[in-house]
Amino acid sequence: MEKQVSGDVAGIVLAAGASRRMGCNKLLLPFRGRPLLCAALDAVTGGGARPVICVLGRDSEAVRTALAREQWPSPVCWVVNPDAASGRASSICVGLDSVPEACLAALFMPGDVPGVRARDVERVIARFRLTGAPVVVATESDGNRSHPVLFARSLFPRLRHLRGDTGGQGIVRELWECAEKVARAGAPLFDVDTQDDYDRLHEVGS
Repeated sequence: MEKQVSGDVAGIVLAAGASRRMGCNKLLLPFRGRPLLCAALDAVTGGGARPVICVLGRDSEAVRTALAREQWPSPVCWVVNPDAASGRASSICVGLDSVPEACLAALFMPGDVPGVRARDVERVIARFRLTGAPVVVATESDGNRSHPVLFARSLFPRLRHLRGDTGGQGIVRELWECAEKVARAGAPLFDVDTQDDYDRLHEVGS
């Protein structure tokens, strides 16, 4: 049953990882002439999320300096997770702390998946506004979960109870049957975690 809702949807870009497998800050590696993190921020700001919050870790100053001259359709709010080493769950909490009370939902996007486009974000947000579903998830052509993923405010308490290096995938699995799925076009997404991933990124032209 459709339940149209109106209001802002925050965008949270998770960019506080230590890049241990890469050996350097992967989010600052060049991709199409700009730091890799720009691709995620382009998608989330261009897709209509408001506000856009980017959670950084120990290299926060280096990231902000590298991206200082970048311009996006909407401002980016930079926040730092002082406990980033504990895992992704703490970054989710830090991001949620910056979501205004008026926002109806939060859309999450990892900073190391450059294949997501603004249209993917826009379609996920549009489906939420059309249905009011607690979870809206982009899917690949085979129907598997992809990025981005949106959680309605009613699920924020559950997200805050996550611990360690885990995200909201458990919640998505639990609510899969009632989640709204939005098929995305293009090549399957993958995280850029290693040098091989980075080489593959240039090979596929993601």
